[in-house]
Amino acid sequence: MNQGFWIRIALVIGLLSATTAFAQSAGAITASGGLDLSGNWAPVFHEDQPERIPGPELVNYLGLPISDGARVFALSWDASRLTLPEHQCQVHVAPYIYRGPLNLHIWEERDPQSQRVIAIKNYISTYEQTRTIWMDNRPHPSQYAAHTWMGFSSGKWQGDVLTVYTTHIKQGWVRRNGLPESDQATLAEHFIRHGDHLTHVSIVTDPIYLTEPLIKSQDFNLIVESGQNWLYPCESVVEIANQKKDNVPNYLPGKNPFVHEFADKYKLPVQAALGGAPTMYPEYRHKLANAGAAPLTTGAPIQQSPLPALRIGEIEVLKVQGNVYLITGAGGNITVQIGDQGVLVVDTGFARESDAVLAAIRKLSDKPIQYVVNTAFDAENTGGNDGIRKAGVTITGANVAGNLTDAAQGA
Repeated sequence: MNQGFWIRIALVIGLLSATTAFAQSAGAITASGGLDLSGNWAPVFHEDQPERIPGPELVNYLGLPISDGARVFALSWDASRLTLPEHQCQVHVAPYIYRGPLNLHIWEERDPQSQRVIAIKNYISTYEQTRTIWMDNRPHPSQYAAHTWMGFSSGKWQGDVLTVYTTHIKQGWVRRNGLPESDQATLAEHFIRHGDHLTHVSIVTDPIYLTEPLIKSQDFNLIVESGQNWLYPCESVVEIANQKKDNVPNYLPGKNPFVHEFADKYKLPVQAALGGAPTMYPEYRHKLANAGAAPLTTGAPIQQSPLPALRIGEIEVLKVQGNVYLITGAGGNITVQIGDQGVLVVDTGFARESDAVLAAIRKLSDKPIQYVVNTAFDAENTGGNDGIRKAGVTITGANVAGNLTDAAQGA
């Protein structure tokens, strides 16, 4: 590997502690120094070129600290899913999008009076994404606020390095061969400029699909020539004729036909190709050489962890739009829609939170609770059914099932 690679790795190690502090408190790093990152930038593909341009091989999870759940998810993923209209133009999320073919435009947004930098903007030509990195110390929104492809980002200068912390990212890719990144992932970044060269270091932490932080870097060169491609007109088309609208291509556990393809091509043990944190380190080669090295599972069911104990008083109400609200903190998310005749409740949370949920609903409306709809059978979705149903009334005379026996006695 070249000398520049090791210099960047040393720099990342030095910045990790600062990144952790920034993630805990956005104000922990004071604004000082800083460089102007403005300009048009084009990526250099000397790192991971096969993955970033043609795309990674199927069932190549080598060197990634994925969880068992991520592996099961990826082994069920069929590449034909990308033929579905809703997936053809699906945006790459912020932790992944900088590693593809793109042009990157960066500029500053300043207060017109003080000329203080309010935000640093990124326009990423792939999928035509505009990203805002807030530089004015504004707090990150509630954990229940809407997630987007680019997430919510706040930045601070640490000397001449721009450090960015991002939350509220939609579910996306760890690697675009089926390896998922959850919507609970957070992203720390360092933008490092040396003249006409820009290094971007990303550190992804995902409590669902990663067992350790995933660190990657990519480099950009300043471009001054005009005529660059900045548009990404993507429209879905019919890729497979007569495909059923409800068809979702997938592989059942143990049925993925490509498990051995990448491993056999490069003469690797299958358990190495299936990834996991141990495959990130040089010592893994010696572990494989030892007799009886335990292979990684390829389809074992994910063990459900015990539900965390919830404290009374953690209920939070967020307005979605119009007369639709989201209630969180009672288990599963609860949706409330208020109409002219009454209230519709989708899922009811844990039984022990019924009183708090009802109190939250009553703050939104004093109209009767007419209907309760469940989306799953879990206790976090249905536990409050009895209490919330009894607090309601079916004022229309009969419920949607046509059962007249409980009309006017409950939702």
